[in-house]
Amino acid sequence: MSRLHDWSHQLRAKPVRQRAYADPSTRCWRCGLTLAEVRLANPGRRIEWHAGHTEPTRYAPLLAECSLCNWRNAAETTAAKRATSGGTGRF
Repeated sequence: MSRLHDWSHQLRAKPVRQRAYADPSTRCWRCGLTLAEVRLANPGRRIEWHAGHTEPTRYAPLLAECSLCNWRNAAETTAAKRATSGGTGRF
């Protein structure tokens, strides 16, 4: 399990996601789009609300973030870690 995602993350993330789903005008904190706008721009993809870390620390505040932005950020973070791993590909 990731150091950012333990039981406390699940506890803190659930109300963030619930509030985002309850209010259709909620905007992703990264891209600034509503869930409907992201889904319209990405037909055929399953887009949902996630609770994204605003900083790369375990107890950073969580904000509503579309799954597309969350996955993209995770991929960028992983690639950056691998690039600086001294050629081992591990981090």
